[in-house]
Amino acid sequence: MELAQPVAIDYIPDKTNMLKPEPGHLVVKTIRKCQFMRFEDVIVQMTDNKGNFYVMHATETGEPNVHVTLPEGWTVKQVALEEPLMLSPFGSPGECYYNVVGDHLGQGYHQYVFAEDIYP
Repeated sequence: MELAQPVAIDYIPDKTNMLKPEPGHLVVKTIRKCQFMRFEDVIVQMTDNKGNFYVMHATETGEPNVHVTLPEGWTVKQVALEEPLMLSPFGSPGECYYNVVGDHLGQGYHQYVFAEDIYP
């Protein structure tokens, strides 16, 4: 069974190792994944310098680490939620996609706020 199928990949600020990016680099994958997600209480939130927001969903170690080396303008911090954060995939009817960002510590983040209608 396949849980997530990659359909596109991008690198920030430039090309790096797709599975283990260098410090200061991120890998953005658009995946096909028909799943809804719910986050409660405290999340680890990543933001860029353009108004996009991401929530950490996975770590290699099992413990989130906010001391990650990011590209210029990007930040990671813990945020207390006042109400649950619900994520649903984007796409036309019958399609399910997420943008997932990976950092050099093996942490993954799902995008949940989009600054633009389309990915640059």
